[in-house]
Amino acid sequence: MRYWPLFNDHDYHSNFFEVDLINLQSLLRGGNLTTIPAAQANEAAEVAVRTMKRILRNCQASSKDPFIALLKLKVSQHQSCLKTTGQRHEILDASSRQQAQTWLCRTQQLKQQRDKLKQYQKRINVQLEKDREVAKRLLQNGKREKAKLLLRKKKFQESLLEKTDNQLENIERLVHDLEFAQIEAQVIKGLDSGNKALKKMHELLSIEDVERIMDETEEAVEYQKEIDAILSDGLTAEDEEDVLRELDEITKMSLPSVPQAEDDLHLPDVPAEKLPETQKERKHKEAELAS
Repeated sequence: MRYWPLFNDHDYHSNFFEVDLINLQSLLRGGNLTTIPAAQANEAAEVAVRTMKRILRNCQASSKDPFIALLKLKVSQHQSCLKTTGQRHEILDASSRQQAQTWLCRTQQLKQQRDKLKQYQKRINVQLEKDREVAKRLLQNGKREKAKLLLRKKKFQESLLEKTDNQLENIERLVHDLEFAQIEAQVIKGLDSGNKALKKMHELLSIEDVERIMDETEEAVEYQKEIDAILSDGLTAEDEEDVLRELDEITKMSLPSVPQAEDDLHLPDVPAEKLPETQKERKHKEAELAS
């Protein structure tokens, strides 16, 4: 970046200085502002302002010099340009923070305006009823002109009420559109997250890997079928019976043994004599005989 020299009262030229001012303005106000660091742009503007102020102090002795007016104008322009440059960068930094609140603020403002319109409608409806009653009393008292004037006022308020209805309908539609746009934004954000997750899954397991796994599985199944076919063809029916018998023996050996009852188990004999009666049974029989 080119910086402007500190001119004294003898080594400046108006055309050269005017070209530098135009270049500085195009630099700070043109489309290349986003590609130039803010510190360099501010430093260039400060150097230009200091240069023009020094030339202005050196030229104030000759008050008839027409370049002084131009210099004053350029000093004020570049001071405002420097201030605007800083503000623009502050706005660019704050725009990212305000973007998240934009939808909420707009929706809230529209809802507040909607509520105000509804309150205004209620007031107009109450006033219309009052005007109608007043017009009736005026007609009863013979004041036709005043009643006519009041009815004109009532008609004007009704037209305002109709306009309010249209505005309220538009606001309701805008609120609905904004809320629906928020839902759409959330849906799009969700779809974007889903697409990113799918891409990551595809990176982990590509189509070629899936096809390779399926081919290997199919080959393993075919190989097992071939083994089963070879074994079944090489064995006779007797061999199959032997295989099943051996399988049953192995199964029985793997199960725990069940204890068997002894054949020579001695149990006590049943007594041949009649058992003595208990005291309870004796009392029961005596009671039956007594009855």
